[in-house]
Amino acid sequence: MRSKKKTIGYFLVIAICYMYIATTTSSFGINIDVFGIGARRAQLLIMVTLIGIICVISGRMLAYNNILKSGALLMFYMFILGINQNGNLASWISCSVMWYFILLIIYNMDFYSMDIIAVAPILFGTSVILSVVYIYGTLSAHTIISVASFNSIYYVLCALPFVFLIPKIKWQLIGLFAATATILISKKGTCLLALAIIWGIFAVKSLNVKKISISNIVVRLCIAALLITVLTTIFQTQTNIQIREVFENTWSELDSGGNGRSDIYASAWNEFLRSDIWGQLFGHGYNWINSVINIGTHNDFLMVLCNYGLIGFLLYLAFWFCLIQSIFQLKKMESEFLLAYEVSIIAFFAVSMGSNVLNTQIQFLLLCVLWGICSPHQCRNNSNRGDQYEDCACNSKYEADSSDMRRCDSNHVNTSSGC
Repeated sequence: MRSKKKTIGYFLVIAICYMYIATTTSSFGINIDVFGIGARRAQLLIMVTLIGIICVISGRMLAYNNILKSGALLMFYMFILGINQNGNLASWISCSVMWYFILLIIYNMDFYSMDIIAVAPILFGTSVILSVVYIYGTLSAHTIISVASFNSIYYVLCALPFVFLIPKIKWQLIGLFAATATILISKKGTCLLALAIIWGIFAVKSLNVKKISISNIVVRLCIAALLITVLTTIFQTQTNIQIREVFENTWSELDSGGNGRSDIYASAWNEFLRSDIWGQLFGHGYNWINSVINIGTHNDFLMVLCNYGLIGFLLYLAFWFCLIQSIFQLKKMESEFLLAYEVSIIAFFAVSMGSNVLNTQIQFLLLCVLWGICSPHQCRNNSNRGDQYEDCACNSKYEADSSDMRRCDSNHVNTSSGC
């Protein structure tokens, strides 16, 4: 059964990765989408979700963690408030609930460390391909630059955590440099700030002063400085983009209110204050604020507050709390995928502050795939031997004490396998 789930899990990951690549290439007018996925994303997402749900529930009852619990409350509340707000049923469902089901399905696919390492090259390749497509599409004279193609830089940022699923540092550097070049070309301020933080975390973890000598640290720093100098020179020569000017433009953008974002935030906030007490508490429903100010809020925290009220906002904060809490749980477990998860949280925050992730069709899905793979799953993360739980049919939460994995709840133990 586990082999079947693993195969379907790989299929779901590949389908989502292909959808991102097809969408990005189509936005630049590059026609490689032989299956027409770019124009039928909602249908693909619904099909993928149904396949995943059937596979998961046919094996055992669902496993869950705090991220899934808080996400379920948030998703259900947003879904209920949007029932009478949309004309396109498939599009609305794919925007409002698919992210949660993708997270739930991938989490229940029983990806152990060996499986994650096996699927990591697919995800790594997707990250690099998205970077290459964006660079080619932006610099080529034969492609079309539109708002959709320009904003696909967020796909590159959200795919960047996959780079750190690869254990070899040289591959991590390749993926990180590819994303760096892409973000510099885009000149997107929020992405540049997130990238700077990611580079800082990566540098600290790579040096890891507890495990290597001072002389080795100095050697690594010198090599890194030389490599950055060479790559910077090549980048500026080939693209005619001066990195100093990129950062100056970013500072000017932030200083001037983020290309009009401060005005948008002020308008959205004023509309929230003008709402009656019912609207402020319970919200107005899906996309209400967009229709009032005639533009997206470009900020998920503000969008949730305006559309779903204080109740929805508290549910959203609870979801964020569980995401951040999982960083400490993974650290305690000494998970090898902690860095990838930390980078995903940085990417999520950056995109949420400068754009909209929730209530979009695919903006959120790459992050959900990574969280489903890497977020704390005690049956998976507390054992280096995934086959030990091969036949585990438990429905209860997996618990770990300081010495070993406890038995699953006796009410749910499969006597033939003996969790």
